[in-house]
Amino acid sequence: MKAIRPTTLLGTLRRAARTTGDAVRSATPAALARAVAAAARTNRERIVAGPDAEEPPTAEEIAQAAEEHERARELYNRGAREKRAARKVLERAATGEYGSWSVTWVQSTRTDWDREAIAAVFAELGREIPTKPSAPTLTLTRAEQSAEFPAAA
Repeated sequence: MKAIRPTTLLGTLRRAARTTGDAVRSATPAALARAVAAAARTNRERIVAGPDAEEPPTAEEIAQAAEEHERARELYNRGAREKRAARKVLERAATGEYGSWSVTWVQSTRTDWDREAIAAVFAELGREIPTKPSAPTLTLTRAEQSAEFPAAA
């Protein structure tokens, strides 16, 4: 097999990344979300049984945990909205002292895989990117109220 020179590979990856990036940027997040939702409806969601527990919780414990989960989700979402609003202001702030707060901008050391480049390499090799199924997602939906399980107060 002939060795690929790093400069040739880099040029190929850059061209593929530009092409893929243009295609990805042309699709709006809302359009992508609608397409994913439509595909899930078309393919029918795969429902799994959930974890096998030696001593499963009672129906009352599950109902109470679902109520607590919903309250926590609402708090989390409200906090996330407030944090985004504050971040919009803070992103425009220069490094300095502001009241009792110090604002500093620090370069992140976090790295992430270049997904576009990986996709380009696999495409060039004529192979699909290997994937594996993710863990089941917990979905809570409020059911009709029954006399057996009244709403938690």
